[in-house]
Amino acid sequence: MLPHFIAQYPEIKLEVSIDRAFVDIVAARFDAGIRPGEQIARDMIAVRISDDMPFAVAASAAHLERRGAPKTPQELTRHLASASSFHAAR
Repeated sequence: MLPHFIAQYPEIKLEVSIDRAFVDIVAARFDAGIRPGEQIARDMIAVRISDDMPFAVAASAAHLERRGAPKTPQELTRHLASASSFHAAR
């Protein structure tokens, strides 16, 4: 999306900052922010910029044998500790 945006609006200087934390974009002095999902502060205005992006979580048989298969999304956090064997595919 960014190359298309830059081509369409060449007069805009675009700076990108990526952070996994839920950042207060006003306090951080950003003009805009992009977040996956629907988590926005009550006083923010949200505009959808893309269709939903489905994703799948995959693990090797060896990883699941070592760590066990998660039964809920919340159980995935214990698998993230071994990021070298964890991959998310969209």
